Amino acid sequence: MNNPLGDMTPAQIEAMRSLVLEHDKKHSSNSFDPSAPQIVPYKFQEFPKTLYKHEQCLPSRAQVKKTQLGGEELHFLPPVFKTVMARDVDHAAQLVAEGWSEEAPTFSEQEEAEPVVRASRKKVS
Repeated sequence: MNNPLGDMTPAQIEAMRSLVLEHDKKHSSNSFDPSAPQIVPYKFQEFPKTLYKHEQCLPSRAQVKKTQLGGEELHFLPPVFKTVMARDVDHAAQLVAEGWSEEAPTFSEQEEAEPVVRASRKKVS
């Protein structure tokens, strides 16, 4: 049987393997791996841009609700933001003229601390 490697020692074979690996790393093309989707680098885009309607935004708050047994329960509600997406500079300018703002609303601690008492509804039989 003819040995294609000739009389190479194991050390020479390992050196050959490392040379082939180095060559493949330098000259290989990007391979496609379906289990790892291609990651697109982040690129800043000004639009679409979120605009806010401050008058219609509500802070996070506690709400007192009456229970069926006559007690009260305290429910915590997340903040509510009224938003719209501006497509481009002209659309953003039009929305700002209509009362929308590019700045997100901020709420004071007092606004967030005040519980909202909701009137209970009584069923009429």
